[in-house]
Amino acid sequence: MRSENKTPTRDEHAATSLVHAGGALDGAVEFARRACSLEPDNARRHVALISVYIAAGLTESARKEIETTLRIAPSDGTIAEMIAKLGVPR
Repeated sequence: MRSENKTPTRDEHAATSLVHAGGALDGAVEFARRACSLEPDNARRHVALISVYIAAGLTESARKEIETTLRIAPSDGTIAEMIAKLGVPR
């Protein structure tokens, strides 16, 4: 990953908490997008957004975000797991 900051932002934490709690996914999407905008080169932030998109059933958005994330961190194993979950060929 380009960015070494592995500490979740407040927005990323809020997004993943909403997903895990079965909360409002539209709010989770917004929080995760905001986390990405704060650190656009941090693949971890994008992986959180991919997770939220998957939980919300936004498969096409998840696919697009995977492509963005692969450009940031092409050898990240977490991203490979997301791709497998969606059935997107690498």
